[in-house]
Amino acid sequence: PTQLFYPHFDEESYTELKTRPGTEELAVKTEHGVISGWMLHNGEASAPLVLYFCGNGENSSARMLRILDNGSLKSFAGCNIAIFDYPGYGKTSGSPSERSLKEFGLAAYDALAQREDVDPDRIIIFGYSIGTGVADYVASLREPAGLILMAPYSDGYDLYNGFANIFHGPMRILVGFRMESNHFAEKVTISPLILASKSDEMVNYDSSVRLSQKFPTGCTLRTLENIGHNDFWGSEMVLTYIEEYLTEVNAR
Repeated sequence: PTQLFYPHFDEESYTELKTRPGTEELAVKTEHGVISGWMLHNGEASAPLVLYFCGNGENSSARMLRILDNGSLKSFAGCNIAIFDYPGYGKTSGSPSERSLKEFGLAAYDALAQREDVDPDRIIIFGYSIGTGVADYVASLREPAGLILMAPYSDGYDLYNGFANIFHGPMRILVGFRMESNHFAEKVTISPLILASKSDEMVNYDSSVRLSQKFPTGCTLRTLENIGHNDFWGSEMVLTYIEEYLTEVNAR
């Protein structure tokens, strides 16, 4: 499903990040190749670590640079931050698909959990847009300290129907990226923060609500108005909700 993915390498952001204090370039060897990305040492080594799974138009270098420069770093509440590039993005080998993103997500989490400067019991998973399915999948198979889902979809069918509302009945067989987050949610043992907008033109608000009802321990659903799909990071309200959730998780 090429229309779902836009693999790219942002050389300008990558080069700039290398000059920034506290940044560490990541390159993790896995059985499927090398996954690349960045870590920002924003707090103490014992501080919680936020593992961020990007949207389909993002890459690790550009997103990390925006966090540093656009005033959103405060919302991470003293946590360290790690962002990896999906297969085919940045310097990560391979190509993006449902299977490769699932493998990638687990590899990224496990690599961070094994680091000496990471407390494996204090990893918080944060997914945006297409990355919410990856985040939910990893959270269903691991035990993160927290989970943030921003503009999440219930499954890939909803995602495709957001582009063209035709994938129903027999047409569902055409959907190659199914990423059934609603099923993953049933195995998640923590209560996530869900950020969803009624004005999201890419991920239908009702899809986010359907997903929110699947978590066994419930969730905190924050409904937003007048925020488009690409506007979440620019919203002070969104950043405040993120900071509140991370502060609460950190205090446990």
